Amino acid sequence: MSPLDDRIRQSYDAFPYRSSAFGGSAPEHLRAVAYLFGLDSTPPARARVLELGCAGGGNCLPFAARWPDAEVVGVDISPAQIAIGQAAAQAMGLTNVRLLSASLTELGPELGQFDYIIAHGVYSWVPEDVRRALLKLCAERLTPRGLAYVSYNVYPGWKAREVIRDAMLLGNEDRSDPQRQLERARYMIEFLHRRSRTGSLAHKLLDEQIDTVRHGRAHYLAHEYLEICNDPCYFRDFVAACREHGLDYLAEAEPSSMFPEHYGIAPDEPALRACAGDQLALEQLLDFVTQRSFRQSLICRAERTQDVHYRIKRSRLPALHLAGRFVELNERPQRWQGLEGAQVETRHASDRQVLQALHAAWPGTLALEQWLGDIAAVSTDPLPTQQAVLAFVEELILSGAVRARREPVLIGHDPSAPCVSAPLRQLAAWRAQHDAPIALYNAWHSTVDDLDALELRLLPLLDGHQPIDQLHQLLIDDGMADVSREKLQHALDRLNQRAMLA
Repeated sequence: MSPLDDRIRQSYDAFPYRSSAFGGSAPEHLRAVAYLFGLDSTPPARARVLELGCAGGGNCLPFAARWPDAEVVGVDISPAQIAIGQAAAQAMGLTNVRLLSASLTELGPELGQFDYIIAHGVYSWVPEDVRRALLKLCAERLTPRGLAYVSYNVYPGWKAREVIRDAMLLGNEDRSDPQRQLERARYMIEFLHRRSRTGSLAHKLLDEQIDTVRHGRAHYLAHEYLEICNDPCYFRDFVAACREHGLDYLAEAEPSSMFPEHYGIAPDEPALRACAGDQLALEQLLDFVTQRSFRQSLICRAERTQDVHYRIKRSRLPALHLAGRFVELNERPQRWQGLEGAQVETRHASDRQVLQALHAAWPGTLALEQWLGDIAAVSTDPLPTQQAVLAFVEELILSGAVRARREPVLIGHDPSAPCVSAPLRQLAAWRAQHDAPIALYNAWHSTVDDLDALELRLLPLLDGHQPIDQLHQLLIDDGMADVSREKLQHALDRLNQRAMLA
């Protein structure tokens, strides 16, 4: 391990990163995105998954819990974080996970081949030799149909944040006391925010970031703004680095961000017409339009990109399982708000039927092919062509209003005896006894961190064998005498809406 690697390790030991699930990196999600653009990949049930920079396992353990016959390997430079992950895996009863403490430059062929490689929050935060090692690992360790996910900070958006980082480091390079360094960094930004001239560019930049600096979690600020290495790049330069290793760009984990329509830009704008047929040029231009600062890119072996198409083939859509929930906005034309605040417009009765069917299935998925067959069989009204329905489904996907999977996400709990999967239940119980920086998760590989005291107390109890009356009595016996049946039911409903019940 190089001296610089060792300094980075010490920083993560001092400020262990809160280890969380990142939905965009879930292998099931990567598989669905690749499928949309023409590539098939390995089903998750028996996939081999490698996470580089796994921290405490909060992003790889949930996948291992969902797919007990899959194999998961996690690597992180920090022994302290690996120890947290190993303890969590043991508490969850997982036997298909191996967590290792090592530098990426030390890893070799002994790891074997992987169907999915995940590197979230690594590429921009390590030295150049480690970045090269990361891409080399992807090139050498991916199976022929393998997919890799790499997240990284990008220009031009990060140029503004770079000013904040430079200010936080001003006269504050002593890393012997990380907590003190963070306090000084926060003070410096507060000072500059007070003293910068109103209306100046500096004041605007500080205004945009002041809430993050004031209220951001210590581990985030320490590693995002004060880390020894933080080297953003332009998207085109990341792709060039991938190509040096026989890899190439496939797509973004958020497909909606790849197209001008998502930003309300007409695709026939002259500047966009100049990018016709060149997806990379288009996305680099959009990065400037949106001042993008962060990317989550999927990459694959370069030879596979000859099969990639960036206009979705609607004939492939029926094989998807979709999920979404929608709120009617009572506007004309009729608009609905879906996941992540995305808005869509319904123009036909069948559009509304699609939204209603998705909403009824939430938090599980709707099998699109089966639904299309069922609705055609029972409808007495003239139906638009299947192509019209699929056009609306494509719009939902590219707007980010729904989630897509190749495999179903089945969440059909018994309301009379609610159940949480054993690994999640055991993680919740373990967390209640340990002050460990690892987050809870749900069936959609999302972090769930807004649970109240009652919901946190309930999670370890929901084994599917205790009816609600018995749960209610257990809570009362445990000193929660003010919990009514109504409060209990409300808590269970919230857990279900968060996709935490099995």
